[in-house]
Amino acid sequence: MNSQLEFGSLFEVQAIEVQNPVGHYYNTTGLTGRILKDRQLRADSKARKILDFFKAHPGQSFTPYEILRQLNLSPFQITSVSRAITDLTTDGKLRMTGEKVVECQGEWNNKWMIIL
Repeated sequence: MNSQLEFGSLFEVQAIEVQNPVGHYYNTTGLTGRILKDRQLRADSKARKILDFFKAHPGQSFTPYEILRQLNLSPFQITSVSRAITDLTTDGKLRMTGEKVVECQGEWNNKWMIIL
């Protein structure tokens, strides 16, 4: 009896194409293949969650930290949340309101809202 298993036989990864992606993954480390696809899917998923949150709250504005708390994300993900908001703004889905509030560490933070 052969007790060795090949890793590839245990896990099959199917390529998933995202229709109308909203997230951007910045491949600054030269990832390729499945790992790159996974990072792209995760970036799209986070941006989609953020956009869906804004869609569920039309007419309301939020800072990246407020989004982080509302979506119950780890504080370590603030950079990803900010990047997703910037990308959604660049793509014409969100806009900066001009309103600012004091957030973490006493710093001023801009607020964004969805463009209807």
